Amino acid sequence: MSEESGNGERLVLMERTAKSEYEFYMKADISRYAGEWLAIVGTEIVAHGKTVKETLAEAEKKHLKEKILMAWAPSNETMLF
Repeated sequence: MSEESGNGERLVLMERTAKSEYEFYMKADISRYAGEWLAIVGTEIVAHGKTVKETLAEAEKKHLKEKILMAWAPSNETMLF
């Protein structure tokens, strides 16, 4: 399925991509990145940093044409509800 094949199919493709990256994020040991933003492409953390802007800019240098999932690596003090 290509991105050019229509809006409905493109959304499905994007959903599948985001789902696999999200699953990687949920299973990965990200403790060494605590308190930082992560840029994830596929099953790889391609950049990390203190701000979304700097992290995304670094990731786009290497992966401009790929979908990048941005995620926060919570610190031990962070409570998620």
